[in-house]
Amino acid sequence: MWTCQNMSLHNVIGIAFNLNSQQLIAPEWTKEPRFDITAKVPEGATREQFFQMLQNMLVERFGLKFHRDQQQVQGFELSIAKGGPKFQESAPEPPKDPAAVPPPPLTPAQLRPTRGPDGYPVSLAGVSGAATMGNRASGQWFRVTMQRLVTELDHQLNKPVVDATGLNGKYDLALHWVPDPTRPDGDGPSLFAALQEQLGLKLESKKVTIPTVVIDHAEKTPTEN
Repeated sequence: MWTCQNMSLHNVIGIAFNLNSQQLIAPEWTKEPRFDITAKVPEGATREQFFQMLQNMLVERFGLKFHRDQQQVQGFELSIAKGGPKFQESAPEPPKDPAAVPPPPLTPAQLRPTRGPDGYPVSLAGVSGAATMGNRASGQWFRVTMQRLVTELDHQLNKPVVDATGLNGKYDLALHWVPDPTRPDGDGPSLFAALQEQLGLKLESKKVTIPTVVIDHAEKTPTEN
């Protein structure tokens, strides 16, 4: 089941097409009306299939019409720093036991991050993602591509990031940084420094070409349930 409450059409479109704010070109009014959506997701659906289902829902219920384009904007390029990457490819994923019983889903309390002795959020064992507490942030990602990493960096920097590492495998990564080093409690590495020191990667400010989705038409009122 996928649910959202009090969400703008602009945000729902961004989720459905897996876009950041600069990749979505839509009428300003799409940021105003708010919707509650509950949708059933078939068991076993992949991440890509889920996004396609949301897109189909927007076309069917909101009459969404769009086209794809490209745009050059100020962003960042991720590349390998001098000395090379400081991580290895993930070990092969073990075969799944079809008879194994999946563990129960984590509760909201279990998903809530805790703070370690060094002040950084403690990541949940085996769970990919990033967490911020105060002016401390931590992230860990398992069996991820560089494209998944640049998507995460995109969200953290609120600017598009393109991958120029040339790395095509899947990797286990861990990172901790200070979101705002200019604050009085900013005694730690910035995201830029952390990437270089901990992962052997570097971010450089550059003009980058990003894919965009342009909304040509959408109805302000969806069809009824």
